[in-house]
Amino acid sequence: MQHHPICQPRLTKRGVAFAVSNGVKERECLISTAALERVAALKNVDASDADPMDVFRAFEETINGVARRLVAADGASRLICLQPESFENMPATKPASSLFGVHAGSGKRPRSNDPG
Repeated sequence: MQHHPICQPRLTKRGVAFAVSNGVKERECLISTAALERVAALKNVDASDADPMDVFRAFEETINGVARRLVAADGASRLICLQPESFENMPATKPASSLFGVHAGSGKRPRSNDPG
């Protein structure tokens, strides 16, 4: 069963606000800027210079999965806040393809004459 966010993600001063439903509960969520950087790092991408919305969209499936698990585990909170530690048990993955104009794993943007 696939779960979809119930509203469009939006940039805030603290990170990206979004909402998820796990089929039983619908909840507003916020992923901090630091947590976005953590998710990208686990995917071997340096996103420190990237737009937070671009990072969110690139890893939205992973972020929504963590958010749904937190919603299911939480009984009362109205806002679920995803922090870097929310992703501590998530295994690192193989280097991703180039995202945000950054070569995965290198932390460097390609030169304009760089073929990759």
